[in-house]
Amino acid sequence: MPQLVSIALLLFSLLGATGASAEEISLRANALVADAMVTLGDLAELDEETAPFAALQLMRSPDPGQERVLSAALIRQALLQRAPELNEVAWAGAQTVTVRRDGLVIDQPALEQLLASYLKVNRERLPKARIAFKNMQFPTSFVLPKGKLATEVIPADSRILGSRRFTVIFRVDGQVVRNLSLRGELEALAPVVVAAADLDRGTILGEADLDLVEMDITSLRNPCLDPGAVLGQKLKRPVRQGTPLDPATVEMPPVISRGETVTILLSRGTLSLTARGQALENGLQDETIRVRNNDSQRDISGRVVEPGVVMVEQ
Repeated sequence: MPQLVSIALLLFSLLGATGASAEEISLRANALVADAMVTLGDLAELDEETAPFAALQLMRSPDPGQERVLSAALIRQALLQRAPELNEVAWAGAQTVTVRRDGLVIDQPALEQLLASYLKVNRERLPKARIAFKNMQFPTSFVLPKGKLATEVIPADSRILGSRRFTVIFRVDGQVVRNLSLRGELEALAPVVVAAADLDRGTILGEADLDLVEMDITSLRNPCLDPGAVLGQKLKRPVRQGTPLDPATVEMPPVISRGETVTILLSRGTLSLTARGQALENGLQDETIRVRNNDSQRDISGRVVEPGVVMVEQ
């Protein structure tokens, strides 16, 4: 009987010890975190008693893409400063925890894609040309915090094409996390209208006077990309062969030229009269010019209605 009692007491002692097990925190050897602060739940496996402390913030996380080794002693000290009631908790697991901050890797291909998307979005503001970035100076890869990423590209020149620097603003969850300055330039290749030969001032441009040559238009002030825009117009100044034509260097030739003999139409109600006269100035279509009646030698004003015809309405 004494032997049976001893066995019973031993079993009771073992069962009692099991039922009164202490709270336990078991540290992991590695932890991957996404937020700016490291929590207890990031670092350890928790039991039912310590699980309510999982969201407790212990210390700052490493920078995105970086890692930091934390000792068990440092983790315990940080925990007891914030939750002294866990002083009796049992510790298990790793003696050090390597904490790595997760993040968004931004490398050269990502930046190139970002710039290409910027050009696509702003296509309506750019000329019809094959436009691409060239001679760009990209930084080494960097890592941003995890979250919803938004970017903004700001050219140094509001016209975009003349820019040699582009600022990229990175926002994560609405907060600016990095400003990046990229140096480079844009190339815009397009067929440009050029003089096919040396052309004199006053030349009325015809198809034989014009060529189309593919050029980088970023350095041209106001290139003409459509021959139809200058055909039939008059040069204001001489142009050398191969020189790009600027629409500002041409003008519409007058429908009526100064000194030209014209027909003057006089319209008054249902009555119409004609007379011969002389133009005293150049005139474009629908423009009002002064003419002199050959019979009366009076100067009158009339509207250019077609070549050689001026209408006077009363």
